[in-house]
Amino acid sequence: MKLFILYLYILIGSGILFVNLYNSLVDAPNWGSNIPDSLETAKNYFQQKTPADFFKITGPLHHLIGLAVIIFLWNPYPQIRGYIISAFILFVLADVFTVMYFFPRNDILFGQKPVDPKIAMQTWKEWSHMNWVRSLILLSGVVISCISLYKIYR
Repeated sequence: MKLFILYLYILIGSGILFVNLYNSLVDAPNWGSNIPDSLETAKNYFQQKTPADFFKITGPLHHLIGLAVIIFLWNPYPQIRGYIISAFILFVLADVFTVMYFFPRNDILFGQKPVDPKIAMQTWKEWSHMNWVRSLILLSGVVISCISLYKIYR
């Protein structure tokens, strides 16, 4: 049962990573295809739910599960302590990065105030490039979580 929580941690972390990759590969190119019209289309599309709704639920849940992984696997598997702590820090770092970097840019791109197309284009480029960095951070967290699972079975 204790390992189930690590599997769950890896599964949810992978899901967050893949949604983030989807945003980079599908959503962001559409947002920037014809600024400002493409941003207006995205705003209309996201009237009921946005990707943020997914991340607001899965992010905190993932962190709680990460804490549970640390607590429940700390004593039985001391060989993975560094890995699970590192993975947890990376996942938290990705969320801090989201709040500090992406939220302000989301407000510029999708907020209620009209934005200058040049500013919107620059903001979209920044968002698009840095989302790959966020994906790399998330991928690192998933890989390190998987290494900890490997270490347990080895």
